[in-house]
Amino acid sequence: MDSEDESSSSDMADWKMRMAKDRVTVYNIGRHAAFLRESSERLAGIRTSKRATRQQLLGLLNERQAHEAGLLRNLSDYFGPSFTTSYPTEHSSKAEEVFSTPELFELVLIHLHARDIFIVQQVSKNINDTIKQSGRIQRFIGLRADPNAYFNSPVSNSHWAYSESLPVCCPQHERSPYMFSIPGRHFSIPGPDELSINVSFDLRKPKLSGIGRACRSMLVCQPPVTELSAHVECCNGHGPRFPRHPIPPAERLPKPIRRETGITVGDVVDAAIEMIEEHQTCPWASEYQHDESGRVKVSPSFKGKLKLRPDDPALQAQARALAKAETWNQRDEANRRRMTAYINAKMVAFNAGQPIPTLQEFEAANAARSG
Repeated sequence: MDSEDESSSSDMADWKMRMAKDRVTVYNIGRHAAFLRESSERLAGIRTSKRATRQQLLGLLNERQAHEAGLLRNLSDYFGPSFTTSYPTEHSSKAEEVFSTPELFELVLIHLHARDIFIVQQVSKNINDTIKQSGRIQRFIGLRADPNAYFNSPVSNSHWAYSESLPVCCPQHERSPYMFSIPGRHFSIPGPDELSINVSFDLRKPKLSGIGRACRSMLVCQPPVTELSAHVECCNGHGPRFPRHPIPPAERLPKPIRRETGITVGDVVDAAIEMIEEHQTCPWASEYQHDESGRVKVSPSFKGKLKLRPDDPALQAQARALAKAETWNQRDEANRRRMTAYINAKMVAFNAGQPIPTLQEFEAANAARSG
């Protein structure tokens, strides 16, 4: 492994650790906020109840204080220490002050992932109203189109991707070199202002009943993609096809998704369900594509290209991936030529009844002849 690959692996490991820490922090923010919401109702009940004791009241107040401290601590971890030290009132609930100030809370939400925003909106009516009334947040989570945005996808982050509630994923690996390491395998090479898009559908956790109307309405990405080709391994995927499994007729191939206003998560889910039902008994599937019951393992995927602004960071990342893939291709081609020459030499030796040389012996003999 060269130094660039080692550095890349180290950066990826650091990124994964940061993401894991952020996921725990965001989860704790939601947990503490949910307790404060629920305890407000309990607190009102205790104060109006004639049977409630002073001990119950103090116990709940102590719990609220602990959760407020935990919430502020996690907000500080996520957004920096200054976040929790910039408010004028020492004794007021700073967390509730943040949640009740739409402009301030919008700045908080814009740093979260779309999944976390959908979770946080359940904490209180104020938060829910802030999210619904903020055009900036609506565009950020894909509920409104943003044609001029830098590329982003609310279903790209790994801690939502393939979750139990949302089996649709538009991962960031389309900017990885391996996607382009075999020309034409996944995508034709995109133009200078085009980004390759890959949307997949995971069957391991297809709890579609958990996908609400808002999630289904989310655009797959910003700027909106308006056309995605559809693929299943049994008919037009990128896996190996054996000679005895002919190519299916055109009418059997999955139809592309086209939406002038932008393709949503719901569009992908509906198309994927239809493809799964249609191809579970597909006669063009290879042996390895069947499960033990004889049903075809259908894994729908959707691919397309998206025109972006020339300065979009996603294009820069893709350009680096393409350059690295080209380096890999050249290295692999050189190795293929080397092995082909060696295989031919082994066959010549075998047919002549001579000892078959090792690779090292073959290359040493070639070097001696060249010298």
